[in-house]
Amino acid sequence: MKKYLRIPQPVEAIQYNGHNDTELRRWSEGNVIGSPVLEPTEDNPTGRYVQIIGGLIGRVGDYIIKDYGNYYAMREKQFLKEFVVAL
Repeated sequence: MKKYLRIPQPVEAIQYNGHNDTELRRWSEGNVIGSPVLEPTEDNPTGRYVQIIGGLIGRVGDYIIKDYGNYYAMREKQFLKEFVVAL
């Protein structure tokens, strides 16, 4: 079986804190917008989330990532495992 290495690719990311909807909308050029509806769940007690074009969502604490012009959310724990701050 062949093995493959993941080539490090810089990405832009902002952590969603439940109150930075406007910052995310500007940064993503309208591809990430705050939901006008609060939907509390066990995983997201505040009910706040952002909608990402394409049907994805990001919850409070998630990192919203821009990679090759696409946006997606990643849980903080996973993000911190996979990414380091580029200097």
